[in-house]
Amino acid sequence: MQHNFHNTLLVSLIMFFSILVAGCEKEDVDPITSLKGKCLQGRLITSYRCTSAIYVQLLNAKTGTTSTYEGKEYKNVILLSNLPKSLDFGADYSKPFYFTIDTTKDFNSCTEFYHCTMIIDREEPSPVSIKVCGKTFSTSGCPKAE
Repeated sequence: MQHNFHNTLLVSLIMFFSILVAGCEKEDVDPITSLKGKCLQGRLITSYRCTSAIYVQLLNAKTGTTSTYEGKEYKNVILLSNLPKSLDFGADYSKPFYFTIDTTKDFNSCTEFYHCTMIIDREEPSPVSIKVCGKTFSTSGCPKAE
């Protein structure tokens, strides 16, 4: 009789902890949603072919992603578009800049495609799954909210 009691208790405990663990599993959170409304700090890695988009490594936000570019691993890389031509990085492309994202537009609708006169066959960071439109940009600090 005591043997059955222990088995029942053991099965009950296993079920309890299984339910507890299943209930605590992390929900899938859209990384774009987690970036919305934040002043993001990033560093330019490279441009995206003949467009207004650039690959950016986020310095103050995490996406949980890792990308490889020219044999080096980068964490938290996104493809950011709508970069204004007036944004001047100067000679130091590694200098951080600041931006917010526009979640009301999709990446393709805010990306300007430029006419390319030469074939560009260079490596790009891979994989990069987060593609967003920029809203405000600054090289000197967080842009003011609109």
